[in-house]
Amino acid sequence: MLSRQEKQELVRLEKQQRIRKARTSYLDFITYTKPDYEVNWHHGLTARYLQDFVIGNIRRLMIFEPPRHGKSEQTSRRLPPYILGKFPDKQVIFSTYSHELSANMNREAQRIIEHPSYMELFPETKLSGMNVRTASQTDFLRNSDCFEIVGRQGSYRNAGIGGSLTGFGMNVGIIDDPFKNKEEADSTIIRDKVWNWYTTVFLTRLEKNGQILLTMTRWHEDDLAGRILTEMKRTNNADGWMVLSLPAICEKIQDDDPRKIGQALWPNKYDTNALASFRRSLGSRDFSALYQQRPTAMEGGIIKRDWLQHHAHPWEHFDQQITSWDMSFKKTQDSSFVVGQVWQSRGAERQLVYQIRKRMGFTETLKTFQEVVSRFPDATAHLVEDKANGPAIIAALEASVSGLIPVQADVSKEARLSAVAPQYEANQVSIPHSGSGAWEGEYDDGMNYEEEICTFPNGPTNDQCDASSQALAWMRDNSNQVGGAYLVKY
Repeated sequence: MLSRQEKQELVRLEKQQRIRKARTSYLDFITYTKPDYEVNWHHGLTARYLQDFVIGNIRRLMIFEPPRHGKSEQTSRRLPPYILGKFPDKQVIFSTYSHELSANMNREAQRIIEHPSYMELFPETKLSGMNVRTASQTDFLRNSDCFEIVGRQGSYRNAGIGGSLTGFGMNVGIIDDPFKNKEEADSTIIRDKVWNWYTTVFLTRLEKNGQILLTMTRWHEDDLAGRILTEMKRTNNADGWMVLSLPAICEKIQDDDPRKIGQALWPNKYDTNALASFRRSLGSRDFSALYQQRPTAMEGGIIKRDWLQHHAHPWEHFDQQITSWDMSFKKTQDSSFVVGQVWQSRGAERQLVYQIRKRMGFTETLKTFQEVVSRFPDATAHLVEDKANGPAIIAALEASVSGLIPVQADVSKEARLSAVAPQYEANQVSIPHSGSGAWEGEYDDGMNYEEEICTFPNGPTNDQCDASSQALAWMRDNSNQVGGAYLVKY
């Protein structure tokens, strides 16, 4: 049994240990200064990136997260006080879409620094008016636009996007949400203004070896992050940007992400049902941008959205019917989908009448192939891409299924889809309505046919695109061929 004095000593030692951890670990700093902070796994991941940013291991960092998932608490409210606690001589500039919001963040940073829990961690980081001992200490600025660390060189300056920063340098620059809403991000004029401010005002304030953090919810493929990412590709990432992107629904397996495909980012707050509701209310394009951090052009990519035609029922009479298959190598959480499509033609017109999309291993793929062939006996040609499980499928079925055609492509996926794009543009291609029974398999990742084909090549999947370009190219050039190998000509 511990004595009262021993218990008090144990409590004191435990608190000292928590203080030491909070001084060196950003996530521990957050939970120490905000004890009610609910920590999900992605907050820990974000904190690790931000810790590396604070100590200088990362000089340029982008963080993309969905709305209301804790982004601003970590990157905007508590990060500047943590930086100024560890490095009280650093100059921090914070900016967001409006001066009013930036001033609010300034006041919140001051409140955090004045809190007793913060003063336990970093007693040397003080603002004017906090335990002032000499008259000279009152000379340090402190208002809603700027505050300075008493007795040190450090400061915090805030401004709205587009505001003046003349006369201020920065060791650390933080931009949080440079666009207020979708309307601003969709405006070319405003996007140009933000870019011009970033390049001619914000960047010119950066001191030697300075750091930049850009954190935002993506609105548009040409937003500030989009333009920087484009510059990265053009200059081979000359500025060394690190990107942490956290979609609301997992779309692919990644080393830093413990989720399985289809799982929500923060299920305790927004589970898959809530996210599905957001998708229905926002529409696929806006949900993809805001929640999946994958903005796409409103009109589409290679295939424009307004080119897509829909049909209520397949034709009863047609010139030809075929199946087209894109195979995967194996069935795993991060493998590609197996996609099987049934197409039919009538003159220059094409109809997609059925699609199965599913992650399948070899045995299940073989069984599904046979079921589709049996279900559509009028299909006279079965196109199978000659890679992955395709050759094995052909070898297993060539004795029992006629019309198997191995397909090889000697150009890129982008070139394949571009080659058949005129058929979509001429309104010669139609697909079933989304609510029909023509779509079978797995679509929980949000990549239905329209979303995948209109976001390609920037979307996370391309199996439906590959099966479609394969079918449309073959029907265009080889409508009378049955059997034998086929090299797609583009």
